[in-house]
Amino acid sequence: MKIHLSILSFLLIFMIPLTSLAQDAAGESPSRVRADWAVDSVIVGGSAAMNLTLLLMENELSPSQCKWCRQNSFDNAVTDALSWPNPKYAATTSDIIAFGVIPALSLGGIALSSSLSGRYRELGHDTMIMAQVLLLNTMLNQFTKVIVGRERPYASRGNIGGYSNENDKNLSFYSGHTSFVFAAVVGAATLAHYQGYDAEPYLWAIGIPLATLVAYLRVAAQKHYLSDVLVGAGIGSLIGFLIPYLHRESAGSTKSASQLWGSANEKGFFLTYGAQF
Repeated sequence: MKIHLSILSFLLIFMIPLTSLAQDAAGESPSRVRADWAVDSVIVGGSAAMNLTLLLMENELSPSQCKWCRQNSFDNAVTDALSWPNPKYAATTSDIIAFGVIPALSLGGIALSSSLSGRYRELGHDTMIMAQVLLLNTMLNQFTKVIVGRERPYASRGNIGGYSNENDKNLSFYSGHTSFVFAAVVGAATLAHYQGYDAEPYLWAIGIPLATLVAYLRVAAQKHYLSDVLVGAGIGSLIGFLIPYLHRESAGSTKSASQLWGSANEKGFFLTYGAQF
């Protein structure tokens, strides 16, 4: 579990109260995606607390022995073909892009679009929704890694990259970097689409190649097999799409997805956000 990933996600929580103040100052404005502050704050706070718990319990939860130790010829062939002579350089490059460039592009693109169009009120809603995307994606990924316990490629290849974290060697499935970047890019682009922001085509055109580059670098770093990054890309993209989609306002309705779910729960249905994934 990477501390820089968790810190980046938690920063969104502190942005939410600040951006909500902009709503009140700016007054009402058209919006196609809305956050339910009562419900969504609980979701964000709960997922942030769970991520923090997983981080603090990393040593206890990380499997010391692989549970998924068996390798396959396809993953091995791709890893051997794409590995860099010094895998650690690929790992460092992937960290910079995943937790520096892509968050700046996705979160910055959304914030800039809402500001330039004078829709300051949407910034709070957008931040709340993106916080859910990143925090829920991170939580699901960390749970899966601990449960599956797949051995990383470098652990069976002499660790030529010199990776020193013993708690990390059996957390290969699925790629957290890859799921994070695809969740961030797809989440921001989908949000921009429903909000009608001009940044949408740029988020797709720049973000997807960068996210794909991160996936390649994770294989080149011997941190993940190709199957790990493919699953990570798929799950991250799904979460990135679903969260904004579920917060759409229906035509002629002022209820958000969270409010609609709350109404359903009052009538006897019990649904949780996590169950959607």
